[in-house]
Amino acid sequence: IFKNHSSCETLKHEFQDAAKDFTTKILNNAVPVTYCNKSVGMYLRFEETYKNLTTHIDANNVSCKYQYFNVDRLGVVETMYNQLHSMWEMGFCDDCYANTTSATPSNTTGDFYIYWEHIHQCIENTSRSGDPCLMCMGQYQKLNDFYDGIKSEKNDRICFDLQDAMNRTRILWSVKLNCCRDRNSSMLTAYIIAGVVSFLPSLFYVFIYFNKRYHERYDFLSDGHETPPEEVENTANARDHQDHADIQAGPSRVTAEMPHKVKELLKERRHDDDEELLSSTPKKSEIHSQK
Repeated sequence: IFKNHSSCETLKHEFQDAAKDFTTKILNNAVPVTYCNKSVGMYLRFEETYKNLTTHIDANNVSCKYQYFNVDRLGVVETMYNQLHSMWEMGFCDDCYANTTSATPSNTTGDFYIYWEHIHQCIENTSRSGDPCLMCMGQYQKLNDFYDGIKSEKNDRICFDLQDAMNRTRILWSVKLNCCRDRNSSMLTAYIIAGVVSFLPSLFYVFIYFNKRYHERYDFLSDGHETPPEEVENTANARDHQDHADIQAGPSRVTAEMPHKVKELLKERRHDDDEELLSSTPKKSEIHSQK
């Protein structure tokens, strides 16, 4: 807590101006994202004026915090501060600096922008007279490897200025310049192989299903429906019973065998008649002798 001759109203206007300048700087450096590096001065002033407003006691021994904070549910001053401060925190802007208070960039930030400048200068110099994909491959690979290293080291908590710069460089390299042609071809091959491999289990199960159905059908036609011995014996007995029933006498007391016996009897009688006729007829030799 400090005391000076400034009134709380004056400190509130200073905070208002600092918030306005910081907001304007963020908006002007939103696309591409560079506000972490370009608005650090405004951010430090914004933080300082807020601290003065919350700790100052005027000449009448009245706290400015008492006048502007916790006086209603909306809390305009505090809400304004929290919103702008969160923009700095969400962008991991402190990661850009070794010491944010002194606005000293970190070694990581400096090295990244060196690699970034190299690749963009190479693309600019070779895009008209050569193939940047071939001529700038080394510079791009250095930048990409360096960024992957700090990303792994910091667990993705990287200054958003660096994140946005790297994302835009990758889009320029792979989409606009189409420098990932070989990679696209290899990815297509990988997709085809993956599709074939994923289809093989389905084909295997279809084969197993139809093979099982075939064996079930074969068993049904061979072993599954053989006539049991008991059924064969019952069928034979039924047939014998039917044959026996066929030779039983009917209402006229004539059996099925009688017509056959009658036929045999008639045949024997005709045979006897023929023999008798032959015996009664004289032979030719006898007729000549009588003459």
